[in-house]
Amino acid sequence: MKHFTCCLLLLLTVISYAMAKDPPKPEFPESEQFHLIGTFNGNTYYISTYDVTWSEAVAACEQNNGHLVTISSQEENDYIANEIRQVSDLAAINYPFHVFIGMSDADQEGTWRWMNGEPMFYTNWSPNEPNNLGDEDCAMMFLYTDERFGKWNDCLPTVTGRFVLEIEAESDDSSPVPGFTELGFFNGHTYYISNQPLPWMEANTACSLRGGYLATITSMEENDFIANAASQVTPDPQIQNPSYVFFGMTDMDSEGVWRWVTGEPWTFSRWNIGEPSNANLIGENVGMMYLTRDQRFSRWNDTPHTDRFRFFMEVDTNVHDLYR
Repeated sequence: MKHFTCCLLLLLTVISYAMAKDPPKPEFPESEQFHLIGTFNGNTYYISTYDVTWSEAVAACEQNNGHLVTISSQEENDYIANEIRQVSDLAAINYPFHVFIGMSDADQEGTWRWMNGEPMFYTNWSPNEPNNLGDEDCAMMFLYTDERFGKWNDCLPTVTGRFVLEIEAESDDSSPVPGFTELGFFNGHTYYISNQPLPWMEANTACSLRGGYLATITSMEENDFIANAASQVTPDPQIQNPSYVFFGMTDMDSEGVWRWVTGEPWTFSRWNIGEPSNANLIGENVGMMYLTRDQRFSRWNDTPHTDRFRFFMEVDTNVHDLYR
């Protein structure tokens, strides 16, 4: 009897505590205003259920603790466009033929920028766009079911439409550079691997905009450090583990004369057997590292600069400290 009484008192205590707690808050955002698109690379995307002007869309996103979407890769662009099509079908909402995205050239005509301040190293303009027809300072993504699907267009600030809200993932103190995963520190430099693939030249620009450069590898110790660190990274589940990764070497200036993007002396190489071969018909003029789980691991290969791979960024210590 004593045991039963104690159990009953405990149960009543738990029930009283649960009833005293505040009721759970509804998931953000409210379904009347937004439909969930999904999560990509840690960030969450929503499409509005109502039409506004571009400026009103910017304000609505800020009010909901996000920003009008920024798009930094073809993969992200394709994900958003394709998921909107699926969301529209499932939610039985009117299919939008365009959605606003978070870029503008209102400050300086022809100089497009992301409203949240991210560097712009990727665009996906529709042919003959942007054309500034009638002073078009805002941007939208076409969702027509033709060759324009997923392409961008500049538009007037008076145009109305639906928009995409992006809510950033909570920042990870271990990697202060958005869009990159930190690999670690070696010989006075910090190394990162990008979370998304880019063509080599866009990757080079992306590194420069962040105060770094495509990694240069000048010793076996440095090569092993980068390869082993990258192979141990556990990225977001939606980020595919890479088999090939760009780094900072090229022979674009003179075929067969390889150089580092920083101008450092060329004193070390780690070519795979039979490489560099310049085998591709369009020319293999940049370098990548194998991360495959075989005898090629950590070795190098030449490849066309138009390939799309993730990439290693190297940042000097004094620049890295600015991110902290």
